[in-house]
Amino acid sequence: MKLNESNTWIIISLIFTTIIAPYVVWNLQQGKIENLKLEIEKEKLSIEKQEKSVAMFEKLSALLAEQRQNYDAYTALIHKGHSLGSFDLQRERLKMEEKDQEINNVKSTISKLTGKNMEHIKGTLPPLPPSGLKIIN
Repeated sequence: MKLNESNTWIIISLIFTTIIAPYVVWNLQQGKIENLKLEIEKEKLSIEKQEKSVAMFEKLSALLAEQRQNYDAYTALIHKGHSLGSFDLQRERLKMEEKDQEINNVKSTISKLTGKNMEHIKGTLPPLPPSGLKIIN
């Protein structure tokens, strides 16, 4: 009788190891694969976010360069003695205001992408000098 009982356990263990164990192992491996897929997707989104941030910082840099040129043109007109009502001075001021709005929009986008506060993102110019003054050397 003991021999018959041990044969039964051997048969049960063979059935378990050939049919049920691979199924259990397969499910465990599928779970690991799904976790890896989720991690890959998360890293992919992180990389895309970083690429967008870099593009926005490059755009901010270009806008600041344009803003600097407008600022220099504005101050040059003031140094030449243009008055506040001057058409050229108003045009340069409008250009600067448009660029300032674009810069704020880009900073807002960067703020959303990076999670930083807009005030902590560098990229501003000094305030405009007063217009209508004549400089005498």
